[in-house]
Amino acid sequence: MTKKHFSLIIIAVVLVFSGFVQEDLEKKAKEILKSVTKVYKSHKSIYSEFQIFSENKAEKTKAVKENGKIWLKGNKYKLEFEDQIIYCNGKTVWTYFKQSKELTIENYVENNSEISPTNIFSFFQNGFNAKYDGKYEKSKGSTIDKISLNPVDKKKPYYFVTMHIENKSKAIKKLEISFKNGVKQTLDILKESQDEISSNTFFDFETGKHSVTSTDDLR
Repeated sequence: MTKKHFSLIIIAVVLVFSGFVQEDLEKKAKEILKSVTKVYKSHKSIYSEFQIFSENKAEKTKAVKENGKIWLKGNKYKLEFEDQIIYCNGKTVWTYFKQSKELTIENYVENNSEISPTNIFSFFQNGFNAKYDGKYEKSKGSTIDKISLNPVDKKKPYYFVTMHIENKSKAIKKLEISFKNGVKQTLDILKESQDEISSNTFFDFETGKHSVTSTDDLR
């Protein structure tokens, strides 16, 4: 056997082995995501407190941090930031700007093809190739599994999404989204609770609770 033939055999073995490893990592990622989906689907509503870090690596700009809260129930949500509150009852979206006291009203348009408030805990179910990316210990007794998601549709504005999932509870702890324009957004889940919202009117904007100076109705 010549050195050339021997080298070709070694390369072939390595490629086959790599293929098996890749399949195992993809299978493990799918199993974890299936468990995550089952956990979140078991709850009628979800409340979460989070921080969003945004930075542009291409322009080397300083990272911007913003705190937020979200309440979810099906296609209804309430999203609150320091400067605005967004209400959505599944039909209408109200955006209230706290400082200017201005209100914008729009029709709700469902869009499951993009990452949005209504699918932040379920967007990964379709349209991605998933791969298990290892694990690390966050704190004593808490292990985090990392999963890389690559969009099937290469026209998406981001290259990939990295999910950080608590091993035991299967709760999503962090999302990292790397955009093609150089922006990286990191969503850290600080607190989470379930099944605390009983009334659907919680997701309606009530003028009695907010002082409104002007309204822009775009419906």
